[in-house]
Amino acid sequence: MKNLSGFVAAISIFAILCVGGYSLYWWVTKDSTDRRYDVNTHSQQWNAAKVDQLRNLAHDYSVAVDPGQKEAIGSQFCSLYQVLNPAPPANATDDLFSAHSTICLGG
Repeated sequence: MKNLSGFVAAISIFAILCVGGYSLYWWVTKDSTDRRYDVNTHSQQWNAAKVDQLRNLAHDYSVAVDPGQKEAIGSQFCSLYQVLNPAPPANATDDLFSAHSTICLGG
């Protein structure tokens, strides 16, 4: 009986260590991924790329003639404008401010 209780205790400890190790691994992996995303989305290069994309969308909006196309481009522009960190960044000049007021605010 003593051997059986020792065996059950050893199996229990092994199972707890396996589950704990598995949980710890995924916690560390998720934390690392979150930090990598945070670094990438708050970098100057990321914002510069988004500003360029906004300028392209503003141009596309101004030359679009189809109302449906204009609406789709405007929706994409407004969604992307809200994602910028900090909003709006220093390299977003007056052209983006006026495009935002025209496209998103209807002004």
